[in-house]
Amino acid sequence: MPRTVSARPRRARTPVVASAPAAVQLTQPEAAQIMWIYYRDHKPQLLEGIRDCREIILDALMQGIPVEQVFAPYFRPPAGAQPLRRGGAAVRRSA
Repeated sequence: MPRTVSARPRRARTPVVASAPAAVQLTQPEAAQIMWIYYRDHKPQLLEGIRDCREIILDALMQGIPVEQVFAPYFRPPAGAQPLRRGGAAVRRSA
């Protein structure tokens, strides 16, 4: 007996791709708790004026942005990091 062809097309297999986990939106108290713990643990490395950015940080955390990503702009530059000096009149030459 001959095989009949199905009128329904075969589904293409979807490749399995590793992706970032779905963002979990937080409530204000949950975001505040996460913010406090991260602030407490990293306070020496954070900029002085970070307290003025509390609402911005809370909003970002409530949207599901990872805490490390939210706090990244508020870290102090590493000790010893200084801007490069360009040549010219600003550079003193030893005699």
